Amino acid sequence: MEKVNSENLEAFLEIQKTPDPPRKTWFKTEGKKSGLGIMAFWAALFRGNEMLSKSKKMTNAEIERQVRLEFPHEQTLMDNLDSGRQTVNYYRHLYNVGKLTKPKGEPPEHVSFRYNTDGIPVDTRTGKRPLSEEQWESLWSRYKDVE
Repeated sequence: MEKVNSENLEAFLEIQKTPDPPRKTWFKTEGKKSGLGIMAFWAALFRGNEMLSKSKKMTNAEIERQVRLEFPHEQTLMDNLDSGRQTVNYYRHLYNVGKLTKPKGEPPEHVSFRYNTDGIPVDTRTGKRPLSEEQWESLWSRYKDVE
């Protein structure tokens, strides 16, 4: 049996003219009501939440609910939220380090915090322990000094 090498491929392979599949095209995702893309919508939610009065602050669950209502047709986003691969905290971090704002990489004017149902800033992980003034200042300065 002969060994295969680059000089005798035709002897061993049944070579055909197989066309490459068409390139998958991506379309800009638009929200149902806002017309914004996914990342711009996350950024708008985080920025807007910081501007709301204490009694109107959204919890992570409410922010996620708003995203699901705005992008019900985005199966990948829904799958990522359902599985926990990408959470509200994940997108909040991207926002706070400037990856969802323009120009990219520039920290936002309003750092986003997680809030409980009373509108009190709480720890990011559990959402149960209210942030002390020291912890709030630490988070705020950490994200403000990102550049």
